[in-house]
Amino acid sequence: MNEDRVIEKLLEHDGRFDKMVTKEEFGEFKEEFRDGQDKVVKMLTNIQAEQATTTSALMRHDGRIDMLEEDVKKIKLELKMA
Repeated sequence: MNEDRVIEKLLEHDGRFDKMVTKEEFGEFKEEFRDGQDKVVKMLTNIQAEQATTTSALMRHDGRIDMLEEDVKKIKLELKMA
């Protein structure tokens, strides 16, 4: 009976070994994963740079809007519209 149990376990382990990943397969997976991570980091870096540029442009436009609002107030005062 013990021999049957040992044989059963050996067959079970054989089945498990067939499902295991080889070093080569794992290396390929790791390389693909790393490439994907590199692409994500590159995209995030680009987004961060675009965000900085957009923020700078918005600040410039805000300054111009403030100046234009002041000019409009002055013009309204001159035209006695205020």
